[in-house]
Amino acid sequence: MCVDILDEYISPVSAAELFLSDAVAKRKDVLMKTVTFLGTIIHNDRITPKQKDGVLHMLGVIGNILIKKKTFAGQLENIIVQYLFPELQSPTAYLRARACYALRNFSKLEYSNADNSSRCLTNLIHCLCNDPSLPVQVEAAMALNLFMSDREVEEKTKAIIVPHLQVIVMRIIEIIRKTEIDDIMIVLQKIVGLFDQELQPIAVQMTGQLVEFFKQVVSTENTPSDETKAEERTVAAMGVLNTLDTIVSCMGEKPEVRKNKIIFEYRSKDSHFYSYWHKSNKSYTKLLF
Repeated sequence: MCVDILDEYISPVSAAELFLSDAVAKRKDVLMKTVTFLGTIIHNDRITPKQKDGVLHMLGVIGNILIKKKTFAGQLENIIVQYLFPELQSPTAYLRARACYALRNFSKLEYSNADNSSRCLTNLIHCLCNDPSLPVQVEAAMALNLFMSDREVEEKTKAIIVPHLQVIVMRIIEIIRKTEIDDIMIVLQKIVGLFDQELQPIAVQMTGQLVEFFKQVVSTENTPSDETKAEERTVAAMGVLNTLDTIVSCMGEKPEVRKNKIIFEYRSKDSHFYSYWHKSNKSYTKLLF
């Protein structure tokens, strides 16, 4: 799925998020009034699921700002434990997804209780691997991505992730095949880079599935579609190639990985897509042939 950079100007939701974020960051007292407003709603015994979704949404939008404010620093952990964790087990799927979204924006919070940090990560892994709702899985994957550093993973975090690592990776690949969301591709690339040794046993399976997905994306080029869908396929194909590049760079010494091939004839009237394939051909040949 290709993200439209103009989305924040044409989508009411994106516009509202941007407005709220700018307001609490740049206008005095708006943050305090917003938090007070959210507290009033969340403590209402008659709160509806839609109202709760709105509270969690707003909380997620201002999460990164709240973390930086000393006034709220000591309260955030309790807010997360009391109001976000329970919604990860909510019977309402969109509330589970919204809780994952909100936690994503609190990923930089330093927990005073290590058990709460572990619980947060464990809950996200559970949502990713076991939740039947695809939107919940997507939000959990996006949140999990931010709990991992770009360069290394803390030992405590690693101890929680590694036992579920193979299931996590295969679920993420499944999400990619269903949604073609390029941000999820980035999550997979990060995990491969951080856990290359642990993923050696399923390296062949990973590359095989990604190769099949690449064929699927390219084969749709022959079907009639509009320009937007063509661009989305281009982004999806680029994401797969980048992911394969990451896998081979990290695990390329494994001979079984290099045996995977993509064999097909690619023809296109779409000059943009053809240009991308042509420019990537040298790198791609090195990867798979």
